Amino acid sequence: MTTKQATKHRCYPASEILKMLSSETLPSMIGEMLGIDRSSIVRWRKEQTMLDVWQADKYAVRLGLHPSQIWTDWYDKQ
Repeated sequence: MTTKQATKHRCYPASEILKMLSSETLPSMIGEMLGIDRSSIVRWRKEQTMLDVWQADKYAVRLGLHPSQIWTDWYDKQ
């Protein structure tokens, strides 16, 4: 497996975080919870943004969750 394949293999869709939250939640509120700016959340809603393993873990923890509670294939990719 090449480095590029390995990196892609361990990416997680940011949209799964948004599915955990109400569609009524403002991007600025989500950004505040995750410690990022609201424009990132707007981009997540429009694009197929992928998170690396470290980002996915960080954002899950900021929501008080284990990443496997958001991405059910978490352990399969480790």
